[in-house]
Amino acid sequence: MPKALNITYLSGGILLILSGLLLRYSITIAVMFLFILYYMLQNVRRPINIGYISELISHKIMATGLSGESQIKTLLIAVFAPVMGLLVDHLGLSNAFLVFGILYFSLFPALHIRSHDMHS
Repeated sequence: MPKALNITYLSGGILLILSGLLLRYSITIAVMFLFILYYMLQNVRRPINIGYISELISHKIMATGLSGESQIKTLLIAVFAPVMGLLVDHLGLSNAFLVFGILYFSLFPALHIRSHDMHS
């Protein structure tokens, strides 16, 4: 499961960067397709993430763990949505996607999941 989570995470960054590049050249139909892929990827990632969390924590506190995961996700969206808006205002949409895609990759070393983490 860690490998699948890492691959889906990196794929999201790639899709953001590709979206930014394609928007720069006004290839909007391709960007729409990439966004559909991005949200499909996020919907695939969610059950993998829940499965991974369920392997890490006791079933007795599963509801608490999943609630915490959901709250963290909501908090990150609340923080990054205005940042994205500011970037779009100052840099344009295509450059904002590029910056967020690069941010995805720059955060990966800190966020990636090692397969041995699960059994520590």
